[in-house]
Amino acid sequence: MTFRLACDASDPEEPPRWPLNLLQNIARYVFKTGNAFAERHQMTLNGPIALEHDTAITAIMLIIDPELKEMDTRNGHVKFLQIVGLCEDEYGLIQQGYFNQVANRVSGLAPLSITNIFRQTILADESILEAIISASPDIKQREVFGTIVEWSENGDYLELRIGATIIPQLKQMFNRSKWLKLKFEMVTTT
Repeated sequence: MTFRLACDASDPEEPPRWPLNLLQNIARYVFKTGNAFAERHQMTLNGPIALEHDTAITAIMLIIDPELKEMDTRNGHVKFLQIVGLCEDEYGLIQQGYFNQVANRVSGLAPLSITNIFRQTILADESILEAIISASPDIKQREVFGTIVEWSENGDYLELRIGATIIPQLKQMFNRSKWLKLKFEMVTTT
């Protein structure tokens, strides 16, 4: 993974430490869960990307790094995924199926898709929101980031237990389907 960060004008000489913590937390998550990341994945950070800063960036998306090319090595094929920061409402639009539209606009804010944690949402301009949602949403199952924890057959239906963070996105995918309707029920356990 790669991450490009805009310089903090208040302290341009001292590099921030929080990006290292972010990358370490993501690596810990991958090792703990076995969930791998891929291009077009996105996830909430459940809070600001940098706790010590007043920032609207609370989620991330992954794109192919624009400078580092894919390569074959003796250990396998390598793709470099770049983390790009998102505001909460931008992340919400991506979950509704507008990945390309949001990614193109957010990535276009700075060369090489540099994340500026001090930026405001692209959706502050209502014309941008209108332009994004004028396109047809497109969600593919392979882009839903999360895992099925367990499944069981209960009579005439299949019960899936999945992470709660992807339920809204799955609902939208299935509700758009002309051939399949599902009932979603949120069950909490202690």
